[in-house]
Amino acid sequence: MKFGNSNSHLISSSLLLLTISFLIAQRCDAAELCSQEQVVVQVEHVGKNYILTLMPPKTTLEATIGVELNLQNMTASQPNHFVYRVDGLQHSFRNPVQIAYFSQANPDRVCYFNWKYMWLCGLPGGVHDNWYVYSLPYRQGEHHVVAQGYFGSFSHARGTPAEYAIDFSMPEGTAVCAAREGIVVASYGDSTVGGSDKKYSTCANYVYIKHSDGTYARYVHLQPHGNLARLGQAVRKGDQIGLSGSTGYAEFPHLHFEVSVTLDGEHEKSLPVTFHTVRGDISDLKQGESY
Repeated sequence: MKFGNSNSHLISSSLLLLTISFLIAQRCDAAELCSQEQVVVQVEHVGKNYILTLMPPKTTLEATIGVELNLQNMTASQPNHFVYRVDGLQHSFRNPVQIAYFSQANPDRVCYFNWKYMWLCGLPGGVHDNWYVYSLPYRQGEHHVVAQGYFGSFSHARGTPAEYAIDFSMPEGTAVCAAREGIVVASYGDSTVGGSDKKYSTCANYVYIKHSDGTYARYVHLQPHGNLARLGQAVRKGDQIGLSGSTGYAEFPHLHFEVSVTLDGEHEKSLPVTFHTVRGDISDLKQGESY
């Protein structure tokens, strides 16, 4: 799930007036619908500098932020393209952090800068343990139909970040369990909306778990306040971590499950995994079949 923000600033050379126009990318509708405050970077005017400040994330412990700068008659402390990593498992912070600053190069000339950022949950570097066998992400003894499998036509198309995701159809409020042990690095449950319109894409409730190999499991579309696992919690395979629902981009109640690696602030990819089922260990669950 990728988020972005873009901002333009024009500085008058005579009055040093700051005019700000916001060009919100991807989050505009969702921000109004869900009021998600996850990874937020904002600009502050301090003296002669304009400072990009990262606010302490409330729902995410690990994130990769890609920032792009377009400067005219300004100098900056960072290159035009840079990446900032939030590593809350190692270095937690409660106060805003300055990640870049700009200053006017020639005070007699008009200055302009445009900046935008995209971010993804997780840190790069994960290498999947292909030998690992996952549990199904619900209670042992239950059976649920695969509504959409690998390369599904609705939202798991081949070549997209979610190509190896799996949607399990299940009634609202079904217990969601950890398919693999790990640490909870993201948890959100305040959304109350969902539907088949893509404007709901960033409105899903979820729990993300980091595994020992650096990959991340995503449990998405949980019911309102259905994220039962807290940030930083260590969970074992089979522990209940949530309640299924239909928040976000969802036509019906189901659980979206995927294992992924983060590449940078804009790119990620899902990975095929093997599940232990009553039929044996299966690496490709089929759409329309129950497991």
